Amino acid sequence: MKKINLTPVILFAAFALALSSCNKDDDAVPVVTPEGTENISLSLSKGYTEDLGEDINAFNIEIFLVSNEMTFNTDSGEFQGNGTVLEFDFHSSTNTLAAGTYSFEDYTTDRSALKFDGDIDITNGKGFSIKGGTVKISYDGDQTVLEYDLILDSINTDKNSTTKGSFKGLLAIIE
Repeated sequence: MKKINLTPVILFAAFALALSSCNKDDDAVPVVTPEGTENISLSLSKGYTEDLGEDINAFNIEIFLVSNEMTFNTDSGEFQGNGTVLEFDFHSSTNTLAAGTYSFEDYTTDRSALKFDGDIDITNGKGFSIKGGTVKISYDGDQTVLEYDLILDSINTDKNSTTKGSFKGLLAIIE
């Protein structure tokens, strides 16, 4: 029986494969949004803050970012108008909102600092719970800067949603 030497065939195939895979066009990989994901764009122009006191492991501070059409009614303690309210419930390491990157965690009374949860209410009937993401807090003089990248769970549909944006401004104090 005659033996066949496959080494030259394998080397040729490997060489041909290497040449065909070296193409500069392959370097740019398009970002693909998973099927069913809705990207939510928010226009938020005003900010409010409320100190809810100290929990077991951190200070509880709420931040509300709202669209221009929304106002805070001090008598009812609620936002009114036709627009959007993005609510963050932060756990801070200090009694003011500490600068840093906060990561999402469902609310528990014993969660640690630099965690948050929250919701988005839009008066057109859409509503979202935040189910993941990060918020970076920094300061520019007396202005608070929030940069958020959130994964949302739609209250009204089965679609996954995301939103990414930022806010820079003064935060009005809710008492």
